[in-house]
Amino acid sequence: MTEDIKSQVLDGGSRFSDLGQVKSFNTLACAWSGIVYSNPFAEKAAILALANQAGEIALWMYLPSDGFRFLTHLPVHDNFCLMLKWTRWRVHDGKHEAYIVSSGATGALCLTKVVIDVGCNERKTVISSVDVSVIDTWFEDRRSVNNKLIVYDDWSQGTMIRIAVAKFGKVVVGQVDVTDNTRTVWSTYMIDKSTKSQMALEWADSGKKLRILTMEGQGLILDINDPTCLSLDVEETKALNTKLVVRITQQWEEVQTGMDKESRRVGNDVYAVVYGSAASINGLFTVYLYGFFDIVEVMFYEGDMNMTWMAALLHKNRNDKDLSAQLIANLEQKVRDPPFFSKHPYSGLLRELLEYLLEDDDGDDILEWINCMQAVMNTDVPDITGNFEERVYCDPRATAARMLVLTSLELTRCMLPPKVQEQLIILDQTAQMFIKMLFSYACLAYVMDLPDDALERLQGTDLDTVLLLCDRILVQEVVLPFTIDMIQKALSRLIPWAPTYGELLNEEINRAKTRLDKDEPMPALPREHCPACNELCRNVDDKMAVCPTGHVWETCNMTCRALATPSVRVCVQCGVKSLLPSGESFIDGVLRQCNRCIMCGSVMS
Repeated sequence: MTEDIKSQVLDGGSRFSDLGQVKSFNTLACAWSGIVYSNPFAEKAAILALANQAGEIALWMYLPSDGFRFLTHLPVHDNFCLMLKWTRWRVHDGKHEAYIVSSGATGALCLTKVVIDVGCNERKTVISSVDVSVIDTWFEDRRSVNNKLIVYDDWSQGTMIRIAVAKFGKVVVGQVDVTDNTRTVWSTYMIDKSTKSQMALEWADSGKKLRILTMEGQGLILDINDPTCLSLDVEETKALNTKLVVRITQQWEEVQTGMDKESRRVGNDVYAVVYGSAASINGLFTVYLYGFFDIVEVMFYEGDMNMTWMAALLHKNRNDKDLSAQLIANLEQKVRDPPFFSKHPYSGLLRELLEYLLEDDDGDDILEWINCMQAVMNTDVPDITGNFEERVYCDPRATAARMLVLTSLELTRCMLPPKVQEQLIILDQTAQMFIKMLFSYACLAYVMDLPDDALERLQGTDLDTVLLLCDRILVQEVVLPFTIDMIQKALSRLIPWAPTYGELLNEEINRAKTRLDKDEPMPALPREHCPACNELCRNVDDKMAVCPTGHVWETCNMTCRALATPSVRVCVQCGVKSLLPSGESFIDGVLRQCNRCIMCGSVMS
């Protein structure tokens, strides 16, 4: 960002004008906001908040294609600003707003409100205005050192947020109404048997509990459902400490096993140290970073105990059927949200769920999950309206099918019970078939939406592609009736604008009627000319194109055309390939709007 600071803040200069300006750009902490967008298919933006020695917060917008852009800065503390935490964005009165909780060097906390106007221009998110203001400040008269700060919000439940700050020997928890600071409540919990700082603070049970870990490895779980009275959850605290002790003891035994006899320590020679933690998306798992330190300051033997390890702990009991059902229901609710792949961290959500469900030996939990996605996929819903991208990526049925494909990919190396393995293979194949039909349907609907002048400009390769997409539907073992109907409508509209293709288009319409009447798959017809010898190619298994002279080509997963060019992109997750857009044809229009893999929803690179 150095060049951005020079050009956008220092007017192209390379030196600061005074000491105050130096302090304003001596960064001590930073925090990213959540992503913001008005169009789920536009390039998304985020805001980077920088805290500095002058006690200010500077806001920079970041867009991947354009880099950083300075927005504004605001003084919030009268000394160093050391920590920052964002809430999530919420849309209020047509604008996006979020809140920043910051900590000063003397222990003061400040709540800052950020309001922005978000728009879209040429498929890029635009932030047109920024309004930043300080809402409230606490603990200015109580000097202390804050070493951890976390924030919890759930805008669906109202305008309350929760703030937890760790000070040496105690934890302070506040409940704050961002629209009415007179309703703020703060409570303190003193931590016994700890002379060092708290190294980990995490929310648990949807913000109703607080998980704490001290540097010495002591775990505590506080019940904060009543913000006026913090209490220790004795049973859960006991369970957490048991897991921590077992994991650290096992690691110590492994370390001892790998040592020479002369180098081995006894229990009093070292002590365990916890450095920090990171929780999974739903808080089901936590990874702790810890290590061992020698008590002696000088060692007269080779070796060093100053090493670190990571341990993942599960906070819930395995094989809890109620919890499994709850996790599945929560993810199903997100899958039914149309902009799922643009809005949610789908890979993390799925992996956390599968990691828990896999411990069910009989496989019933995995079966419940894939059957749930099958039910969503088979839901009889009205046609998805909107533009081409919304038809491709915002149909909950297609989203559920993609989650089945992702589930199959994630479990490829897992030893599953036979009944689960068989069902997963069947549903994976069904999901892929379903996705291909829905994508072809969306492409044909895109043809219906084209203006007359665009239809007039269609080339032979475009019409060949349309026929390939129709064949993709007709060759399936099971077809969706509405896709057959769309074939007839789209090709009927094309006939007046493509007289040289009239016979082929009418033939395909008749094939569609036959497919619906006889309920039998139709054979794929040769459509595209071989790039090597110009003979007609026949698509085989929707994966390759083969011509009579023996040339074999991989095919584009989106357009079904032969991949006879190095301009190809590959899905980072499932590995399917597609062409890159290179012009303004119908094919390029389809490819340009498909920035994610149509099979699994992942990024194409």
